[in-house]
Amino acid sequence: MRLKHLAVATIAALLLIPAVSASALSNKRIEAVSFTSPTMGYLTGGYSLSGGTHAGLLSFSQDGGLTWKASALPNAWFQGIHATSTGAWAVSDFSNRAYSTVDVSGIWGSSNTVLPASSSVMWNDVDELSGGRVVVVGRADDIPKGGYPGRIASSVDDGDSWTTQYEGPLYPGATEDDPYGSTSAIIESVDTTASGALAWAVGSEYTSTGGDGSTTTIDRWLILKTTDGGATNWTAQTAPADIGFPLTCVAAASPTTAFAAGGNRAFVRTTNGGTTWSQIAFQRATGVPTMYANAIAAVDDKTVVAVGDAGVIAKSTTAGNASSWAYTVLPGGAPLRGIDILTPTTWIVVGDDETIYRTTNAGASWTAVCAGLTAPTVSLASPDAGFALDSGVTIAGVAADVGVGLSSVDVKVVRPDGYYWTGSAWTSSETWLPVESINNLANWSLGLSSDVEADSGGVVTVTVRATDGLGLTKTVSVVSGDSRQSTTLSSSSRSAYLAFRGTGTLSGYLNADGGGLQNQKVVLESSSNGVTFKDTGVTSLTSSSGYFSFSVKPNIKTYYRASFPGALGFKAATPTTAINFVPRVYLSSRPWASRSTIYHGRYYYWYSSLNPRHTAGSRAVKMYYQRYYKGKWRAYKTVYAYAYNYSYYSRVHAKYKIPYKGRWRVRAFHDDAGHAATYSGWQYMTVR
Repeated sequence: MRLKHLAVATIAALLLIPAVSASALSNKRIEAVSFTSPTMGYLTGGYSLSGGTHAGLLSFSQDGGLTWKASALPNAWFQGIHATSTGAWAVSDFSNRAYSTVDVSGIWGSSNTVLPASSSVMWNDVDELSGGRVVVVGRADDIPKGGYPGRIASSVDDGDSWTTQYEGPLYPGATEDDPYGSTSAIIESVDTTASGALAWAVGSEYTSTGGDGSTTTIDRWLILKTTDGGATNWTAQTAPADIGFPLTCVAAASPTTAFAAGGNRAFVRTTNGGTTWSQIAFQRATGVPTMYANAIAAVDDKTVVAVGDAGVIAKSTTAGNASSWAYTVLPGGAPLRGIDILTPTTWIVVGDDETIYRTTNAGASWTAVCAGLTAPTVSLASPDAGFALDSGVTIAGVAADVGVGLSSVDVKVVRPDGYYWTGSAWTSSETWLPVESINNLANWSLGLSSDVEADSGGVVTVTVRATDGLGLTKTVSVVSGDSRQSTTLSSSSRSAYLAFRGTGTLSGYLNADGGGLQNQKVVLESSSNGVTFKDTGVTSLTSSSGYFSFSVKPNIKTYYRASFPGALGFKAATPTTAINFVPRVYLSSRPWASRSTIYHGRYYYWYSSLNPRHTAGSRAVKMYYQRYYKGKWRAYKTVYAYAYNYSYYSRVHAKYKIPYKGRWRVRAFHDDAGHAATYSGWQYMTVR
């Protein structure tokens, strides 16, 4: 976080953010842009990951900013960028290093640490002065002296070693023994003239108050100058009185003229080499948000352009004289954070949410390269769906990104059981394989050997993912043809009634290409209605002939079938025809009465045990009463018996009054949709 991003900030927010692994993306920004010619340029930025860590963005263009190729570096957030004749230098908010590249391969290397003793470092901008001296500006805490002073450091050996050239402001104590006063300051921007000998750097001194440092007050602006390419020290110049907002950016137009800008319309300039600086201001304009400048660039001593929050671009052709500013507000209003001059009439601006705009007529109109967050595109040129793997295959296609550019294209190969191809073996961990790049990933390819087919069972899903420099992704998938052997399941088992706690058997054969398939798991499925089946979790391993067998003991009518879900090299089989097993219940061998002696014309209860347990109060059983009359047993009465809970099963009872003396008998009967018809034996009695 830089002071130019927020007028109020906490000291804690300026410290290093700890790295935490995460995947959610947010806060996507392009921070700065720099061109070394009308065609060759670079940009920086980053995006946040949930958990407090970041990914840094570095991109290059070879066509004047119309297209870009990105690199994404973990645990970084890149701020300033300076394109050189041989490459570029970049600095990071959260790293005590500078980063450089010497070509357009997208490969960046980091320097040695700039301030080895510092525990909290923030580098905001970078430039190359005369003699090949690389200068970085920012802030870092100062353990021996206390405070958080602004810093300027330089290197003349490509970052192998660094020298601190400015540290401050630091105020000595009242006496020689008193410690330095605590100082908080930050250098935001540095820019050099064409010769590289003269350069200016700007920033602000601030005070954090509010007890917890939650309020930041700007105490004064800082303007520093060097005239020898930073070979010796930087000299503080007299800055105009601040207006309570930070000074954030500077543009060195010539040895005599420089411009600086910042928050709340702040704009200052010098026309005498920095001897004096005049505070002017961006004028207000109807319908234009107040200018909070984040970056500024000079075409010459007269033409100056600044960009800021809310998508505002301000241009003056009179060196920023009062009321001379012409404004453009870009669609969407995303904050703009960087600008560079490619030619006197071709300029480029960048900002949040992948905003990139260009002008080729000195700001009279602006054309979007990317008007907002836009995911990349990716498509497959080969293979077609249903491709064969038996002799290997090449995955190839095209990808593009209209914004910061592609950072990677990779491929995931997954087989039906969820295992991923690593390039040489299968693993349960998700794996993405990098492609071979052609034309900065505009075209790409990846070869898959026939080894993939051997262990995949002949069917895989290939997913290609394109990722841009801000973490946005696009995927496309293709599924191979299925070269696995077909399989069949057969069974001669039939539906059957079972005794109480009886066993039913479902058996059969698994075949492939006419022969038995050995050592494969056949799955037992069950259903209560014969329509919707579920996996019971029970499997049978096939024998050498493909034979499988299941034994089941249902306590209610249940449908069963066997299924084969497929395996490496073998397709799934159609399940066997469902059969059902219907068990009988347990009834007592014969009912019994509540009294041992039965008299006619009196009510008695008749009982029987019933297993499995039935719902208490249900009419679960019928009692059939018969009378022996004229030499024959004759049906006389059927009475429902009601269930009640007893131990782990049920008992049933029926209330009945036998009307006549003589020989009688009674038995229990149970029949419902879930069980086979079950009779008890007869209970014989002589009724008095």
